[in-house]
Amino acid sequence: MAAIRDIIKSIDPVDEKMAEIKEALQLLIELAEQKANTFLSEIQKDLLDGKLNDTTLKVPITRVIGEYKEFRAKTSETTDIAKDIKDAIVTIFDGNGNVANGIAQLVHTAITAIMGAGKGEEMTKTMYVVVSEYPAIVRYDFAFWNRTIESKGVMEKIENSLACVAVKSAVDISKLAFNDFLSLYGPILKKAFGDDEQEIKALLNEAKEIYSMLQENSNIANAINIDKSLEYVKRIDKANIGNQWYIVRGLKNGKVEIDEDERDMYHNDIVANMSVYAAQTEEEAVKYLRQHRLNSEYSVIQYSKLKCLNSFQIKSDFAGGNEGHYLISGITIEETKNKFSHKGNL
Repeated sequence: MAAIRDIIKSIDPVDEKMAEIKEALQLLIELAEQKANTFLSEIQKDLLDGKLNDTTLKVPITRVIGEYKEFRAKTSETTDIAKDIKDAIVTIFDGNGNVANGIAQLVHTAITAIMGAGKGEEMTKTMYVVVSEYPAIVRYDFAFWNRTIESKGVMEKIENSLACVAVKSAVDISKLAFNDFLSLYGPILKKAFGDDEQEIKALLNEAKEIYSMLQENSNIANAINIDKSLEYVKRIDKANIGNQWYIVRGLKNGKVEIDEDERDMYHNDIVANMSVYAAQTEEEAVKYLRQHRLNSEYSVIQYSKLKCLNSFQIKSDFAGGNEGHYLISGITIEETKNKFSHKGNL
């Protein structure tokens, strides 16, 4: 792994070509720094009111605990840059080791995805997690930027330039219902422990204890039902979408329309957190949809035809009891409209 600055320092501008390469790399690092600083500003702005990317759920904080910012470069000699960044970022996590590994996997997947950008292209990925980290509930905001190098001269030195930002904050649990917290924490627990009920229950009890300590109204913490919370986490494995699951999207005037808040903020032709409903049968997926959009027309596709798309991502979003709700990101609007072109008839 090589830092961009180290590569720049190693270049001896003995001729005009090398001087131009050094200047181009210097501009590249300035761009990476600008991206990282912009990420920090945007995250800090979102933290003011607890905003989570483009979701409606809010997770307000009491204070920022720490920040991580770094620029990296991939050369022909480097191996797994995504792993190196993941290992560096995960050091800011102080909680359960298995949970840390679960977060690390998400970070690794995000970085690997953006490094798939074509030559000369940029790609951005933002994500967040909310976890128990005794004696607090903690929110992590991540942002990653990659530029894949096109210039042959510069490519002799580096192939990818990346900017990475992570912000760790203490959650204001007086403003976050335990059920909403569980909708964010549950998938992490499932990823970390699978079907190990004992480990999951231990961390759920830890979270309840934190709520009990920090909530002024003790009745709120006392009302938390750990057994029901455990059952919710256990059911998450059923929410892991199988190849034959059906995914439906509500139509507007008979067409698939992508709202502005469902587009990536840096790449307007990429979807980000596009709302869909999914289930093992088309009937069930449509039922979930029509609980929120009565008698809505819809388009339908099976998961196996979506998951093969480059950079395709899907995550559950069951906050507020919105069962069967998922968010799609990473694919182009053209791909989205093409894949969701088949109109359902239920």
